[in-house]
Amino acid sequence: MMSSFERTLKDGQGGFAGFLEAIESYLDEQCVPSATVAQLMIVFDEVISNVFSHGDDGGKPSVHVQIDIRENSVRVEIADDGNAFDPLSRPEPATDLPVEDRPLGGLGLHIVRKLMDDIVYSRKDGWNRLRFFKVFPLEAT
Repeated sequence: MMSSFERTLKDGQGGFAGFLEAIESYLDEQCVPSATVAQLMIVFDEVISNVFSHGDDGGKPSVHVQIDIRENSVRVEIADDGNAFDPLSRPEPATDLPVEDRPLGGLGLHIVRKLMDDIVYSRKDGWNRLRFFKVFPLEAT
């Protein structure tokens, strides 16, 4: 099985919900297990929300998603033309501290790191590129 999906969101958060729905529908149509879809959707929501929260200087950054499904893995690239931001450069949050002693923020990216099997960031030609993949179990037929 080999399948690809590409979509670009150019109208900012106004089209975000529909954008996520299209991604989820595609993953469901490709028979990606529901537990894997749930994990991927958390990652899409977190990463793209961060683009809108931190990636613009008064404009609306474009977000381009490419998804490739091969046998039992999903490979994703989320690219945006917002401000340069390497989410992997942030230190891991101190989750062993009591909640009242922890600094605000950073848990979303921590969750992204924990849910995906591999994640890589690069910046090229004014675009942030976050690539990640997730292996999922093949279901018995």
